[in-house]
Amino acid sequence: MHKFRYVIKGKKGIHLKPAGRLAKEAWKYESEIKMAKDSKSVTVTEPLAVIGLRVKCGDSVEIEINGADEVIACEGIKDFFENNL
Repeated sequence: MHKFRYVIKGKKGIHLKPAGRLAKEAWKYESEIKMAKDSKSVTVTEPLAVIGLRVKCGDSVEIEINGADEVIACEGIKDFFENNL
């Protein structure tokens, strides 16, 4: 299992378009990728669930990655967050 925390920098937070792009990125990997805010956790391959977290600019989220390619997935998802969110 790999985990990292990230503070959202995008002015609009995570809305439908970035949630969809995040899901598309996550589908590249075999590992299960979850995002948690406060006490709620969702699978990032489900954009509507991600939107349900109501992540705003400045919010901190925790990403948890479990699976066969978790090291590569963690690097890819971290890069996605840094460049898109």
